[in-house]
Amino acid sequence: MEQLLLVIAAGGALWNGWQIARLSGRVDALESTMQTVLTLLAGRVPESTNRPSAQP
Repeated sequence: MEQLLLVIAAGGALWNGWQIARLSGRVDALESTMQTVLTLLAGRVPESTNRPSAQP
């Protein structure tokens, strides 16, 4: 019976490790996306400075 409990505990530990790895991958992907968006926003010139003024 004790060996069965150890096998179940080991399986649970593997399952938790896999879930943590998946969550870590999602966080890395989110961080990468946010960095890309912020880089694009920082490099973009506002449209108001690109257009000629409507007033003479």
